[in-house]
Amino acid sequence: MKWGLYTVFFLALGVFGIVRINACSGDYAFRIPGYHSYKYTPEKYKETLDWVTSKNNKNTKKYNAASTGMARLKVLEKVDNDLLKIIDTNLFPFWYGTDYYFFGESQTPGQGKTSCGHFVTTILKDAGFVLDRRKLAQYPSEMMIKHMVAPEHIHRFSNVKLTDFLKEVQRLGDGLYVTGLDTHSGFTLNKDGNVFFIHASGRYPNCVLKEAAFESKVLKASKYRVLGKLSGNNELLTRWVSRDSLVLPAFQNDSIR
Repeated sequence: MKWGLYTVFFLALGVFGIVRINACSGDYAFRIPGYHSYKYTPEKYKETLDWVTSKNNKNTKKYNAASTGMARLKVLEKVDNDLLKIIDTNLFPFWYGTDYYFFGESQTPGQGKTSCGHFVTTILKDAGFVLDRRKLAQYPSEMMIKHMVAPEHIHRFSNVKLTDFLKEVQRLGDGLYVTGLDTHSGFTLNKDGNVFFIHASGRYPNCVLKEAAFESKVLKASKYRVLGKLSGNNELLTRWVSRDSLVLPAFQNDSIR
């Protein structure tokens, strides 16, 4: 009887552990102890950035070697896929769980704190874009987007219900969007019909996280939303692969007022 109770106890404990791990293995995996100490460490992030630099250099060589406009477009198609993978698969996971602070400027995921704007600009810089990370992060979110993305790739929504907004995001197509809200910024990811919001959140749990967009209280509360599409944006991709400044020429001499 005694061993029977022990068996039941340990089985229940095992089931609880499996459920707990499964609950944390998705968007909230950073809650698992050791997330930044063992799996997504600063050392591994540095190795990832070195890999990103190497990959970007190869794409730059391919783009420069392309002899025709059609050949360059084919390179940009691959570059477009690479950019999304680099940011979503290789960079974002390191940052999940990094503490939020309004004046945070951390460049190392899991250490220090980051603000919403600095999270956006740090990700873009680490992906290989040439930009002034601190300066760009100080702009209001819509102004930040206007500095980076040409008008034809910017979409604005005022007093639109969250459900209608998300339908428009799906209509605009798969890809990654820099997103500006009333007093916040982050990334919107439309992937296979599922929309996510990735941001350094000033709401609970007060850290960088990826959440289903339809569940995001931050997205829902904002009356004004601006999307700057990065994916499928050949002008922006050309600046990335050519190592030109991410900031559009019209804004390069701009100053923060």
